[in-house]
Amino acid sequence: MKKEYTIIIIAVVVVVVGWVFLSGMGLPLRTEQAIENEVPSVQNQNGGDMENGAPNIIVVSYNEMGFFPETVEVTQGETVVFVNLSNEPMWVASAIHPTHQLYPGFDSKGAVTLGERYEFAFDQKGTWKYHNHMRPGLTGTVIVK
Repeated sequence: MKKEYTIIIIAVVVVVVGWVFLSGMGLPLRTEQAIENEVPSVQNQNGGDMENGAPNIIVVSYNEMGFFPETVEVTQGETVVFVNLSNEPMWVASAIHPTHQLYPGFDSKGAVTLGERYEFAFDQKGTWKYHNHMRPGLTGTVIVK
């Protein structure tokens, strides 16, 4: 009888530990809306009033899943702010990895940690791909018109 209880207890522990592990270690997943709400002090910093000379500021957030939104469209001269909401560092750099030479200067030149940001004003028209130099598979695109 004690052997049966021991097996049941072990099975319950295995199921609970497996559930916690598979559900992201008990951490809630952040939705796109939650990510946007985490950076309100940066969004629309200048009000986006191009008529009065204040350029729009576009925010791209980074978390463990990658960049959000993955593609943004801006007007020539606008600034994109890359905000790190992840516990892992991000290093924003233009394609192609590892040289980063398709858009010289579009490179944070080092790690941006949790809560920090990297800003870049896009003055060249075109479609510019970028990645996290520390995890090159996480990519994004900025379309400058």
